[in-house]
Amino acid sequence: MEYSTPPRDLRTLLSVAAKLRHLAETSPEEVDQALYVNAAAALEARARWLTTHLSGDDIVASALQMHRPVDVLV
Repeated sequence: MEYSTPPRDLRTLLSVAAKLRHLAETSPEEVDQALYVNAAAALEARARWLTTHLSGDDIVASALQMHRPVDVLV
């Protein structure tokens, strides 16, 4: 059985990851920053993993290329 993920779901994952990274940038607490960055990294990794199980969807590939994670030093 082949697993497939709609591109909309991947865009949603990446959108939430971007919001978490923004929270990390604006949070004054280092503990919160680390939590947000780790959660965003996990969502981005999950989105990358899901793309390997899709059947060549160009929309998904372009969504991942458009999303550039922001490095936040904690």
